Amino acid sequence: MSKPSPGSATSTLRGLWPPPKIAPAVIEALTEAGVAARYFELDSNLGHSSSGPEHAKWSPVLREFLAPLVARLN
Repeated sequence: MSKPSPGSATSTLRGLWPPPKIAPAVIEALTEAGVAARYFELDSNLGHSSSGPEHAKWSPVLREFLAPLVARLN
């Protein structure tokens, strides 16, 4: 696994990286390294194409994650 850059974030859909089994450890390691990261597993039967049709399930999580960054820009 390559080292993420400071200030980056990771999110995933079911079936993408990181898998749910290792996600807690990955997020913990990123946080300890000073990276703002959050894991959200999208419950969907649409696979990789779920991000568009299922946007209402994940967009509030992304909005909350980005809110402090947006506030700093305003």
